Amino acid sequence: MFEHLSPPLDQQKKDMMDFKIYLTLLFIAILVFVFSLSMSKGPVSKAAVDLHNAAIVIADSTDQIVVVDFSRLAVFNLVIQTSQSGLVLNKIKVYVNGLYDPAILADLKLYHQGMQLGQMADIDEQGYIYFDAAGYKLPVGQNEFSILLASNQYLAAGDILQFSLEDAQAVFLSYQDHVFTAQGDFPVTGGLISFIEKGSISAYNNFKKTDFLAASREANQIASFILNNTGEMIDLRQIVVGYQSDQNLSTDQIFTLSDDSKTVAISKPDSDSQQIVFILDKPVVLAANKSINLKVYAFDLPVGVYDFHLIQAQGLGFASGQDIEFSEQLFLSRIEVRDHFPEFDNGESNKALSSGWNTLFNLKVKARGQDNVSLNKLSWRLDSYGVEISEVEIWANNQFEHTDLIINEGQITANWPLGLSVSPEGTDIKLLIKADQVESSASLQIYLLDDKSEASDNLIWSYNQQYHNSYLLPYLPLNPNILSN
Repeated sequence: MFEHLSPPLDQQKKDMMDFKIYLTLLFIAILVFVFSLSMSKGPVSKAAVDLHNAAIVIADSTDQIVVVDFSRLAVFNLVIQTSQSGLVLNKIKVYVNGLYDPAILADLKLYHQGMQLGQMADIDEQGYIYFDAAGYKLPVGQNEFSILLASNQYLAAGDILQFSLEDAQAVFLSYQDHVFTAQGDFPVTGGLISFIEKGSISAYNNFKKTDFLAASREANQIASFILNNTGEMIDLRQIVVGYQSDQNLSTDQIFTLSDDSKTVAISKPDSDSQQIVFILDKPVVLAANKSINLKVYAFDLPVGVYDFHLIQAQGLGFASGQDIEFSEQLFLSRIEVRDHFPEFDNGESNKALSSGWNTLFNLKVKARGQDNVSLNKLSWRLDSYGVEISEVEIWANNQFEHTDLIINEGQITANWPLGLSVSPEGTDIKLLIKADQVESSASLQIYLLDDKSEASDNLIWSYNQQYHNSYLLPYLPLNPNILSN
């Protein structure tokens, strides 16, 4: 009975649909309004750039030893590692430490990856130098900078340089006109640079006697020479010894080069050039301002006369990387190779002087070659203090020798008219004295007399009735012997 009070069902559905459409349009209108409002006001804020690690500074801290005759030298290498574009380098403040002439600072130049940015702009009393980079824009990545010394005009051997960035303010950086500081392990310090002279090789003969006899068919030392270096360390790579002879050497002969008793090179002679070239496969180091003693040995030289001389000593400078050589001709030795001759050496002797019999001199003699040789005369010089000598004897291989002994004005002479036989195995000759009235602080000094010329006759030896003095014998004179109480 109340149906007439309610609207029809179709009318209700229509009203509901209209209401939904209205709400949708209203929501869209609100969104458009809000979007339009935000667009009209522009962005509310700008995102901030984090510059904390935008630039990091590191330096090469490798020490250097540099020769003073360089043409251009990087004395300080550093890297500014950037991760943000738009960074600008304005100035660098560098501290210089060391021993040097301040005049060199005017030759310092700043380079960035091979391009010069400028020269030194200023220097203060504390030793800081300033480079003006004039707003140089740094690309992102590894920015390599070098401070180059363009001249060696004011450098000297012994100078020392070291460069550093003392604190973060040493690198003046900016971003969009705002100054900021780089990161790094400050102070950022470069390596120590020491300046030395370029290496220079000089050579000196170290043989006591340069004219002597040598035995054939044996190993013989033919040279001993000193190489001296007055600059940088040198790696020796080649030694050349020349020779002249009445004999033609062949590849049957072997030569060795030794350093401190260690063989460092082996070579054979070149008969065309008359040279012996030693190639040092493992270089011998000639240290800075040091010297080394090199020795040359020959094996199986034929009988004859040979002159040897140093022609070249060549190496590579460790600091300069340049070839360095000694190329003057240095006489080393003149050697006469024979089949037979005697060789002398000191034997062990007592150094204590006492009353009674004393061994005054112990002489070791052996024949070089395959046969025996003969001794015909020996002479000694004797200086005595506070002691009387009553008797003198000579013993050979522990046997008393009947020989003519003469003592005259401080000289003792022993003569063997028929010769004292000396074998290749060796003969031990001892000079004994009987001391009387030995005072406190008494002493005896004795040494074997050799011959300084072919006309002298202090020491005579023979082979097959051919007589010779000691003028050409190697390893003479011997060391003296001193007895004291």
